[in-house]
Parts: sequence; structure tokens; C-alpha cells
Amino acid sequence: MYGLLFLLPLNEKRAQSRSRKKQLILDTFWPEDAQAILAIPIDMQMEDWPAWHFDPKGLFSVKSAYKRAVQIRDSKLNRDASSFGSNIEKGGSFWWQIKLQNKVKMFAWRMAHNSLPVRRNIARKGVKIDTVCPMCNCLDEDCGHLFSSARELSNVGAK
Repeated sequence: MYGLLFLLPLNEKRAQSRSRKKQLILDTFWPEDAQAILAIPIDMQMEDWPAWHFDPKGLFSVKSAYKRAVQIRDSKLNRDASSFGSNIEKGGSFWWQIKLQNKVKMFAWRMAHNSLPVRRNIARKGVKIDTVCPMCNCLDEDCGHLFSSARELSNVGAK
């Protein structure tokens, strides 16, 4: 069939091409999505070119896609896009505005970003080390375990 396509008049070629494209859309997407796609008006005389509407230059980048994903997530969670979520994007600048000692701010930032030198993080870097917590010998030592579930640590503050 494809070998004979060049012998057909131009209008018949376009009709067959449209028919194949329509079938491809119907086969690829859910029925309601396919109907919405097929309902989009197309100007056959206009030149087609890709554009990413979430970037001022119309160019796609992973950064612009990530920013768009954060906007969608925040809108679904009814959060203001200028609050906590966007500050993490900018490097968590809100940490440094809190009035605390710098060493406390650095510790909190490292804990929030899972970058404290606990056994699980050291092992993740490729160092051969036993990841079991030396205090309780029960679970792997990570930030969550170390600061919330290790029984021996809960008594440290009481002494």
C-alpha cells in the first residue's frame, strides 16, 4: 500500500494520511483524550513548530518542566507558589533567615536534605560499613531513626 501511495492524487494522499494519524491517536490515547485531541482545529496552511509555553523563549528545559511541576503540585495542594516550595527551589533560603546560631541552621538544613554523616548516608557513598545503629542495634542508622526512634537517645536529654 505504501509503495502505491505516490500514484494517488494529492487529496487522496492527504485523506489516507489523516486517516492513519486519526487511527494512531485513537490507538494511543484514552477515548476521551483522543476525542479532545481530534477536536483541536488545525490550519493546514500554517507551518508547524514546537513550543514550550512555560518558558519565555518557548524552549523546553528540565528546569522549566520542574518549575511547572512544582506549580501544579502547589496548586493541587492549595499552597502559595511563593512560600515553602519555591524557597526549596532557590536553595532553601528561608533556613538562613531564621534567627538561630549558624551551626544550628546548618545542622537543620543538612538534616532536611538528608546529608548528615549517618551510617546509611556513608554506606550510600560506597563505604563498606555496617549500617545498624550502634545505640539500639535494631534498625539502620539514618536521620529519622537517630533523632526520633532510638531509645537510648530519648534518655540523653533527661540526664
